[in-house]
Amino acid sequence: MESARIEVHVVAAVITDAHGRFLVARKRGTAMFMQAGGKIEPGEEPLAALVRELREELGVQIEPSRAQWLGRFEAPAAHEPGATVVAEVYRAPCSDEPRAQAEIEEIAWIASNGADAPALAPLTRLILERVGPA
Repeated sequence: MESARIEVHVVAAVITDAHGRFLVARKRGTAMFMQAGGKIEPGEEPLAALVRELREELGVQIEPSRAQWLGRFEAPAAHEPGATVVAEVYRAPCSDEPRAQAEIEEIAWIASNGADAPALAPLTRLILERVGPA
């Protein structure tokens, strides 16, 4: 008998700076960096979840009407063995300066080709391969 597939539904942001670098974040107690974002609460729309998560994790406010949906991406979950992360991914322009807060321990700006990247979650590697700078 085949076991059920475990899916973790999240929303993730592609945030770039004026140099085309991507913002990634590392949660406290983890080793891999990933896109900012998080789990979608029951009954919550993905874009509303993105606005909430970016405010909580990075202290930035985004304008939902300026967010661009880039697609649904799937990859092995970085911190939940055996699970697949299913992400609604948006390009999220923001003018605020992001800062690590709440469960985020560290943020980093990385080149769009990932050449200078720290350890990246599989989903983030996939996003970098498929989505270029703005």
